Amino acid sequence: MSAKIDRDKTLAILQQLIRLRTLLPCADEKDLVRYILSLFPSGVLEANVVDHGDNRASLVAILPGHDRSRKLALAGHTDTQAVFRRSDWDYSPFGGHYRDGCVYGRGSANMKGGIASMIMALLYLAETERRPPVDVALCLCADGDSSEMTGSTAIARGGFLEGTREILFAEPTEQRIGIAQRGGIWLEVEAEGRSCYACRSELGVNAVEELIRFYELLRPRIADTGRSEHPLFGKATCTLTGLNGGLQVNLIPDAATATLDIRLLPDQDNEEILQTIRELAEERMRATPGLSIELRLRNSRPSVGMEASAPMVRRFEAVLRSMGRATERTGLYYLTDACVLVPALGVPFLFYGPGEDVYTCLTNERIALDAVVDVAEVYLSYILSWEER
Repeated sequence: MSAKIDRDKTLAILQQLIRLRTLLPCADEKDLVRYILSLFPSGVLEANVVDHGDNRASLVAILPGHDRSRKLALAGHTDTQAVFRRSDWDYSPFGGHYRDGCVYGRGSANMKGGIASMIMALLYLAETERRPPVDVALCLCADGDSSEMTGSTAIARGGFLEGTREILFAEPTEQRIGIAQRGGIWLEVEAEGRSCYACRSELGVNAVEELIRFYELLRPRIADTGRSEHPLFGKATCTLTGLNGGLQVNLIPDAATATLDIRLLPDQDNEEILQTIRELAEERMRATPGLSIELRLRNSRPSVGMEASAPMVRRFEAVLRSMGRATERTGLYYLTDACVLVPALGVPFLFYGPGEDVYTCLTNERIALDAVVDVAEVYLSYILSWEER
C-alpha cells in the first residue's frame, strides 16, 4: 500500500463526497465544490468557481507549479445519476458504507472515487509543500452525466484551462488506460403517411412501417461509414430506442415517431453521419409518395481518440511500469466531458481511474478503497514525472 497517500483520510473524504448528494437533474454540485475547497490549506489553490445558478457550480482550482506556462489538468464530473430501485440497495445510497474493502454509495465509482484520487494527489503536494513541476488544474465539471454537459462547456468557453498541455480524466476504467471515447447522436425521427382502414392497406402509407424500414436501411450505412471496425469498439451502432404510432387496431397509422441512439467511432465525423441520415430520409420520401420524414437532433457529441503510440500514452505507460502496474488499454463506450474539453483545447488526453463499469450495475454501486488510493499514487507519480520534461 502507498506510503504517501493516507488510506484513512482517503476513506473519510470519499465517504463525505458520497454523502453530499449530487443527483441529477438538480445535482447541487456547489455543495461539493465548497467541501473540496475546504480540504486544502488557505491560499494554496487558485480557485475559479464557475457558477451555473440554482446551487450548481463547476470548479477549476490551480495548484501552482514551478513552470507556470504549462498546465496538466485532472478532470472529472461531480454529478451522479439518480438512484434506481432504492429498495434493492443493501446499504444507503448516500451513507458511504465501508465493508470488506469497498465503499458503497451512489457516485462511488462514477466518479467520486476518481475525484477522491485527484484530491488526495493534490493534497499530498499541498500539505508537504512540494511544488509540482507545472501547474496542476483540478477541473471538476457539473452536469457531466447529462446531455447538456453544462460544466465542461462553460469551462471551455471561459478559458479557464488556457495553457493546458494534457488532460487526464478520472473516469472509472478499472485502472486501464483509456485512449478513446465513442461519440454519440441522439435523434428523433417523425414520419407522416396516409391513413386508411387496414382492410384496404394498399390505399395508405403506413408511418410505423416506414420508420422501421428507415431504421433497417440506416443501420448498415452507419456501420459502414468511415473505418469498418475499431480495435476497441468494433463497429459503429445505431439502436432503435423508442417507437410510437397508431390509433387503433384496424387503422393504418398516418403518424409515428422513433428515437435513435447512434454511437460512433473516433474516425467518424458527426456532421457526415447526419448528412447520411438526411440523404436517406430524402431517398425514402422520393421512393414513397405521400411519405414525409422529419429529423430532430436531440444531442450530438464527437468521438475522441489517441493513437496508442502517442507520447502521452507512452509516458503514462512508463510511469505505470515503473510502479509495477499493468498497462492494459481500453476505450469508453459512453459520452464524457472529453467530447467537450478535448476538441475545445486540442490537447492530448487519457482516461484512467478507479472503479468498475457502472453501467452494468444500477444498484449497490461500490468501489474498492485500495483502487482509489492506488490511483491517487499513480496521479501523483505522473504529476512529478513532468520534472523530466
